[in-house]
Amino acid sequence: MIEVGKVNNLHVDRKSDIGYILTNIQNEEVVLFFNDATKTIEIGDNVDAFIFLDAYQRKCATLQIPYLKLDEEGILKVVSIKEGLGVFLDNGIRKHLLLSYEDLPLNKDILPQINDEVLVVLKLKNNLIAKPVIRPRNLPLNDLKINDEVEAVVTKVAQEGILAVSYDFHYIFIYKTYIRSSYRVGQVIKVKIINAKEDSTYNGSLIEQKENQLFVDSNMILSYLLKNDGVLNLDSESSSEEVFNIFKISRKSFKRALGHLYKERRITFNNNKTILVSKELINKEVL
Repeated sequence: MIEVGKVNNLHVDRKSDIGYILTNIQNEEVVLFFNDATKTIEIGDNVDAFIFLDAYQRKCATLQIPYLKLDEEGILKVVSIKEGLGVFLDNGIRKHLLLSYEDLPLNKDILPQINDEVLVVLKLKNNLIAKPVIRPRNLPLNDLKINDEVEAVVTKVAQEGILAVSYDFHYIFIYKTYIRSSYRVGQVIKVKIINAKEDSTYNGSLIEQKENQLFVDSNMILSYLLKNDGVLNLDSESSSEEVFNIFKISRKSFKRALGHLYKERRITFNNNKTILVSKELINKEVL
């Protein structure tokens, strides 16, 4: 039987107006269109061909070998988006794979965008489709150490943080206190490893080094003050929850930034509020 989603060894039986007719030992036939014949072939040859389904669910062959075959997992790039349907992924052959919106988050702000990369598994359900994977079953190709920096793709955005998988299939959780920005599924990130667990999973951080992050946090507070009439209803005594709700940073980082700004005489405090001293003192670092 000619199997969809797999590489089949087939016989080049004859040539038609649209392509080559390939057969197996049971004399089942499938068309290899000319634009899917990526190398010169002759009648009588045996070829390894990947089988997919066209828009009418007819079996077709291609000599291009896909990145993923049936039930295989891997990271594929988003090449187009169709509103109301889903995102299409490059699997290395002419026909792109659909990753349906039904299998993606409802929140549009965290949906994959073009050129993002998503971890998926190839499945057959009326047609070949991609299904999202949060945690890969593939084992990592190597071990990571604390302070290693790796590129990874976001597989899930959760209330407590984000889950990501490196290109070598390391499974990494980044807790919310180690995140400074909003992220989406499929976004490529550079993450620093801060903990290696016995089960070969990892914790990571998206925060810059402290000496750089102090200025980032300070500028974030100044920007908030400029946009809110110079008043912030928080000070160094505010709770971790209050700080995180506004700035998505830890209370410790917030206090460090306040101390830095106070020493530079850019802010003062009054009635549990942080007050901007003067807009003229805000330098070009503030965005």
